[in-house]
Amino acid sequence: AFDADGRILEDPQERTCASLYTLPNWEYRNVVCLLDIAAITPYFGDDPLKVYYMCPKACGFRKECFCRDSKAAVPLPVATPPAGTARIRRCRDAADDPARLGPFCDETRDPLFARSCPIVCGNRFCTEEDPRDSTDTLSFSFNNNIITTSCFLISMLEDSFRTRFCDARETDLQVKGSALCPITCTSAPTARPTARPTGRTT
Repeated sequence: AFDADGRILEDPQERTCASLYTLPNWEYRNVVCLLDIAAITPYFGDDPLKVYYMCPKACGFRKECFCRDSKAAVPLPVATPPAGTARIRRCRDAADDPARLGPFCDETRDPLFARSCPIVCGNRFCTEEDPRDSTDTLSFSFNNNIITTSCFLISMLEDSFRTRFCDARETDLQVKGSALCPITCTSAPTARPTARPTGRTT
């Protein structure tokens, strides 16, 4: 990293995308995310490859990449899990037991879990500032049948069916469809064409 005068502030380091979650503060993480990737950039000529290109979820610059809860297990800090809490948790556990896992949604205490689970943790960047529908494949259970769908497909449904998906919890993440598809679930009722008379009488 260099300052505005070209002086070296920090020597090159090997990093992984996962390591960006645990950087001391968000300002420093943003600086790292804007750096060129030293080992690859020379091959890209005048268009350097930035860290945030390779780590879009960890850097969080693009809402469509950051605002996605991880379906994989997320390690908890070794020193801080409450008594009786496993060392590995999933985002859905915060939905099932918010009182116990609420502190892990605090990015100053556990940035890895908080940034891995922004939807269930209610991250304001995702829920209040220009929210967007998820582009992931979603699964819902109705009458013991798993239905695989997406926000776009839900938006095409008649209003009564759309409401069912918006009020139901996604099976993998255990958050309501309305949290994953905020645009679809708050849009105006869909106008349906009315049947034209045939001109025939009975």
